[in-house]
Amino acid sequence: TEDKLSHDSEELRQFVTTLAKLAMEKFTAIDDYSGQFIRQERMGKKLNPPETIAFKFRKPFDLYMKFVDGPQKNYEILHARGKYKNQMLVHVAGFANLFLPTVELDPAGGLAMMNNRHSMLEFGLGYVIESYYRDLKTAIQYNELSLKYHGTANVDNRPCWIIEAWLPHERDTYYCTRSIMYFDQESYVPTKMIFYDWNPQIKAEELIEQYTYSNLSFNNGFTDEDFDRNNKEYKF
Repeated sequence: TEDKLSHDSEELRQFVTTLAKLAMEKFTAIDDYSGQFIRQERMGKKLNPPETIAFKFRKPFDLYMKFVDGPQKNYEILHARGKYKNQMLVHVAGFANLFLPTVELDPAGGLAMMNNRHSMLEFGLGYVIESYYRDLKTAIQYNELSLKYHGTANVDNRPCWIIEAWLPHERDTYYCTRSIMYFDQESYVPTKMIFYDWNPQIKAEELIEQYTYSNLSFNNGFTDEDFDRNNKEYKF
């Protein structure tokens, strides 16, 4: 019961471990999913403004994204594993579109990574769930995990459990030093996540990134057409 989920209790540790396992199991059963997500990331000293992105994703890794709000509004990105020389196609919006409507980039290259904390190859719920579960297991093994349960709140009008976790910044193998995760009570996948990390220059932690997923739809039956540059709904 929730009244037993006190700060750093064994019940809370078991609850969070079970949640992470259920999220892994749920994601394993998902072949594709779509929705929107809002991302905000820190690049150096600057916290970038939020961006809203609509997306389609199909395993093992096909991804279409369209920026619907933010500095890159109307940009489109497409990556289909095994197609287009495994490059990332970017449809450029605005004035630049007149000269270079679509460019091909290495997904992990310098241009693709500009103003991004992550390669697009790290996109999605799977990467987050796996990273969280890995760090959870390591921290429990070394007895250096601190947890707090913050009750429930709605994300996209869906109830979620809120879990805050602290990890020591001295062990740099962890993804971050503090996370706040919102786990959907029906699907178990995290739909909102906030990450803080240690900044040695200011000797304090700072917000490094936050993501919120909405309108999630699982197992839509996406086909190759959904990840084809010639799809009439796209502008590549």
